[in-house]
Amino acid sequence: MQIALNILSLTSFYMCFALGLALVFGVMRVINFAHGEFYMIGAYSAFLCVSLIGPTTGALPAYVMSFFAAAIVTGVLGVLLYLVVVRKLIDKPLTIFIATLALSYMLQVVVVELFGPVGRSLPSPIPGIVRIGGAILPWSRVFVIVAISALTVGLWFLLMRSDIGRRVRAVAQNPRGAVLQGVSVDRVGMMTLVLGSMIAGVSGAIMAPIGGITPFMGAAALWKAFIIIIVGGIGSIWGAVAAALLFGAIDTFMTVAGAGRYLALTNAVIMLGVLSVMPSGLFGEKE
Repeated sequence: MQIALNILSLTSFYMCFALGLALVFGVMRVINFAHGEFYMIGAYSAFLCVSLIGPTTGALPAYVMSFFAAAIVTGVLGVLLYLVVVRKLIDKPLTIFIATLALSYMLQVVVVELFGPVGRSLPSPIPGIVRIGGAILPWSRVFVIVAISALTVGLWFLLMRSDIGRRVRAVAQNPRGAVLQGVSVDRVGMMTLVLGSMIAGVSGAIMAPIGGITPFMGAAALWKAFIIIIVGGIGSIWGAVAAALLFGAIDTFMTVAGAGRYLALTNAVIMLGVLSVMPSGLFGEKE
């Protein structure tokens, strides 16, 4: 039971930062290398809200408020990124990749100047543990599991059951066909990037009490997110969920077996193996 709970907890962590990237990468075919820094900025938003507002409102209300703050800050960054970089370079994906790579370093430098290179810790606003069948799980991790599950279901409903979602899927499947049907690719592109950025920010705020906060936390999260969405299939939300579960299970069992130092290598080998057999990933559609 303890291993099952650990897998569930780790899967939710991986889904946390992979969802927004899966949305942007899948719809726009744009590699936003600054996605990890948006995740990091969300974590610092939680730190600031709890530190500044927490003494007045209490830690938990301030922590919840930080989700909205993170969404606003990263949403604005997403708008600026789209207007300044992506829209002007939409036909040059390699240039967008380099530009977002530069943006990621810029954001890291700004955060280092503001907060210093040393990481910060955020005490969990949801203390205590829950016992399930003899296994234990902190309430903070239960909250992450519930929050990420709700975020995943909400994103699925937005994409599959709304007019906005139909437009997004139309652009993802056939941009030229979508234009002929009256869909504004430019508007959908900006909305998608903003939504993906906001998901990254909120995910960072959710994870801040558990994963720690450093100016460089986005790089590791981004590498894992890329592996998950590539293995799951670019553009497939449920593929990302399945891949997150797969790597959550593999990483948990390897850690229990004392082989944690081989996790990065194993993940990379699995990704290359899946791509060699299924170039579109486990659940991706063929190009």
